[in-house]
Amino acid sequence: MSRAATSRALASLFTIASCAADPYTASDYFRELGAAHCDKMHDCCSQAEYDDWWTQADGDRIDCVQTHSYPAERTPILDAIDAGRIEFDVVRAKACVDALRGHDCPSFQPALRYRETYCEDPFSGTIAAGEPCGTHAECETGFCAAALIPRESPRICRVTIPDGGACSVVDGAFCTPPSYCQDGICGLGEPAGGTCSSDAGCIDHWCEDNNRCRRVCNG
Repeated sequence: MSRAATSRALASLFTIASCAADPYTASDYFRELGAAHCDKMHDCCSQAEYDDWWTQADGDRIDCVQTHSYPAERTPILDAIDAGRIEFDVVRAKACVDALRGHDCPSFQPALRYRETYCEDPFSGTIAAGEPCGTHAECETGFCAAALIPRESPRICRVTIPDGGACSVVDGAFCTPPSYCQDGICGLGEPAGGTCSSDAGCIDHWCEDNNRCRRVCNG
C-alpha cells in the first residue's frame, strides 16, 4: 500500500473513531440549524432588511445565531431527551439542516415559529395527550399548554386544531403550530399589507407600527 493510500486509510479510521466517540447530539443540531437559518437570512434578505429584523425598537441589536441556536425550549428539550421523554432522531435532524440550507427564498420564513416546518421533526415526544408535560416536544401531539381559565390549569399534552378550524385558547382549543388562533379561527395570519395588531397576526410574523403586515425578506 502506498504512503498516500495508508494515510487515507488512517484518516478514515480516525474519522470513524471520532464519530463513535463524539456522536451527533441535539446540541449539535441546534447549533447547525441556527447557523443555517442565519445564513439563509443573509442569502434571502437585503442587508437593510436583515439589520432591520435584528434591531429592536430601542436600537439594540439581537444576535441571529445566538437566538436560533438557543431557542427558549432548548434546555427543557435537552433535559427531556436525557430523561427519556423525548426521542431524538439524528437522521431527521441532519435532514432538517439540509432542508433549510436548500430552502427557496420566496417561501423562507425567518421567525422562530417556523422551525421544523420544512422537514420531519427530529424530536418525538413520548407523553400521551391529556398527560402533564413541560415542553411541546415531550408530547406525542407536539403541543404542551395550559388553558387560560381556570388559571390553575396544569400544562398537559393537547390535541391541536388544524388551519381553518375553530379555536379558543381560553377553552384549551389550541392551533397546530405555526398557526395562531385569530378571531376564533386557526391560521398563519395576514399576508404583507394586511391589517394586524401583533406580529402573530402576520404570516411573516412582522406587524409594523401602522398596523400593517410586512414581508420580511424581499432580497
